[in-house]
Amino acid sequence: MRLFRCWWLAAVLALPALPSFALEVPLTYVTRDVNQGRFFYARQRPDWSTSPMEGITSLPKFNAAKPMFATLTLGDTTILMALDRPSADEKAYTKLYIDRNGNRDLTDDPVIEGEITRPEGNATFAQVNFPVVDVEYTLGEKTLPYRMRVFLYFQNLTMLDATLASDQRIENAMYGYAEGLCDYEAKIPVGDTTWNLAFVDQNMDGRFVPTTQRPPEYQQAKGITAYYPTGDQVFVGANDQWDYNDRQVLGELLAVAGGVFKVGLDLKADKLTMEPIEEGLVTVGLPDNVERLTLFSENPIRIVSVYCAGKPLALPGDAYRLLEYQIRQKDEQGDMWRLEANGTTDMKPLDLKSGEASLAVGEPIQMKVDAQASNRSVVGVLFNREKVTASLDFVMRDCSGALITDLAHESGNKTKIKLAKENPQRPKEPAYVVALTDGEVLTQGDFRYG
Repeated sequence: MRLFRCWWLAAVLALPALPSFALEVPLTYVTRDVNQGRFFYARQRPDWSTSPMEGITSLPKFNAAKPMFATLTLGDTTILMALDRPSADEKAYTKLYIDRNGNRDLTDDPVIEGEITRPEGNATFAQVNFPVVDVEYTLGEKTLPYRMRVFLYFQNLTMLDATLASDQRIENAMYGYAEGLCDYEAKIPVGDTTWNLAFVDQNMDGRFVPTTQRPPEYQQAKGITAYYPTGDQVFVGANDQWDYNDRQVLGELLAVAGGVFKVGLDLKADKLTMEPIEEGLVTVGLPDNVERLTLFSENPIRIVSVYCAGKPLALPGDAYRLLEYQIRQKDEQGDMWRLEANGTTDMKPLDLKSGEASLAVGEPIQMKVDAQASNRSVVGVLFNREKVTASLDFVMRDCSGALITDLAHESGNKTKIKLAKENPQRPKEPAYVVALTDGEVLTQGDFRYG
């Protein structure tokens, strides 16, 4: 059954009337609790050390023989942190100090007690979650708030002291993250419609700077290299009920409701500026079920975040590569499905330099199995009767060559498409058969979701 058809709008569509002046709308700082962080994956991974940082004026009395220290950089502020044990007998570090007021004195900051969890039957691993904390940082001359939390993973508690006493990296036994639990939101009026935007500080540095670097690449399978979306994120929609799947890379340009805007976030002035681009636009043909699309040009690098939702699209005349896209569409029974894909390095660019062009994405889907045998010697296999094992990776690409990264059943209960038993948000796992050329079946089974 076909869900995501590979066809596009070929007609030149009239764009809605847009303001010919820059829009300035207020930015609202919004905080979330841990359980409400629907779409937040804003993280910074501190580099913990047993040596105190320079500039600390005063430290509390620690229980641990070797307390640990780290810093977070938010805007123009370096925030100091320290970890301590609740007692000399406890291996895990469950006490956290954060220099909330930025005076480089940790004795006037209340200790933050973490909650430790250990898997049953595993005495070496532990996870420590600390409560949410609100800190302040400076950006220029302005002081700004930031909600965050810290959590730690102890991979080997029995080896932790030996690791801390040696030249080994602490990450061999323990690592952790600081996670942002805040965002900035805005509402932009376009005609009779109001669009809601949320901006997430994905790299947790207290700034919003559109990405100007070429997206990193990763090899998914043999001969397939895809682009990896990274950078601060923007969420766009007709309401503010986003989830993680609605994320897009925040680019210099944002195309929404048929218009193209140059985006600027001024946290010091609490405002979002959107400057319309009206000259040199070229119509782009897209499948009408594409909801979100991110492209990038190469000379210079410029990210374009597109929220389509069935609207016509026109972009500055340039050559673009696909970074990612998202399709939402109902099947014949009315159930909603979502397909996501990342662009690959071997895809043909979308060239708008010579005029209108179309980007075809979606079905038909190309399926490939990448097989890699284990590193066994011929002698071992033939004479020592060693078993030959192989890994099978199931890869899907769409009609444009984009690498499909997600195919999910979002809502409804009438679909005739078979669903996975353990995760009904996924289609049933495909089956495989390994056979000799004469038809003899060696093994068979089902793929598993990674």
